[in-house]
Amino acid sequence: MTALDSSPTSAEALARFLAEGYRVVDLSDALIPGMMTADGRYYWPRTHRRFEIKQWISPGGHFQHFLDVASQVGTHVETPAHIVDGVRNPDGSPMCPGDVALETFFGEAIVINCDDAQPREPGGRRYVEVEKFKDVRPGDIVLVWSHASGYADGPAISDEAGQYLADLPIKMIGEQAVFIPNPPHVSFLGREAGMIPIMEEIKHLEDLKHDRVFFFGVPIRVHRVEASWTRAFAFEPRA
Repeated sequence: MTALDSSPTSAEALARFLAEGYRVVDLSDALIPGMMTADGRYYWPRTHRRFEIKQWISPGGHFQHFLDVASQVGTHVETPAHIVDGVRNPDGSPMCPGDVALETFFGEAIVINCDDAQPREPGGRRYVEVEKFKDVRPGDIVLVWSHASGYADGPAISDEAGQYLADLPIKMIGEQAVFIPNPPHVSFLGREAGMIPIMEEIKHLEDLKHDRVFFFGVPIRVHRVEASWTRAFAFEPRA
């Protein structure tokens, strides 16, 4: 599949078109925080980064929660405030999720399986090279994935490939078990001509049946932090 079909012009036709012609695939990590309930019971977390909540009862008799959680837990998107040399807002302040235009986080995406990445030397780390991205177009969201169990044994984006994607430029990059080293982080988040967000810990990309989908990964409109959790999902053709 080389491109997504053209969408209808009216809102009603678009809704029908998506409901009948496309399926929605959840690409988010499921998070189960540690929880202290209002009656004092504690439930252990099932996340590899800090995520703790404390339940309380408001004067109106409603359950609410205090959260103590890492910004980069589960599926999350990183913005230039994540790195020291990230591009900044016009006033010099760090660029956070709330500073990035909403349309940056959705659009046509290309899905690339990186299982065939090869090491540059025997026994070395496998690298995803420039040639792997020959079908990427300017303005694409690039979703890279592998069957590896995590970053330790997964392939890595090479510095040259990161710079190539930044120069196109792409709109955003997301990964599943593909490591994005610091030089590509700088290429993406330090790009003066328009930063490129990085979405990490996407899940279930292997469930997609098409190499081009319509992707959403929208963060909370939050300031003063470098990253935000997202609910990532894709529309892909049913056929």
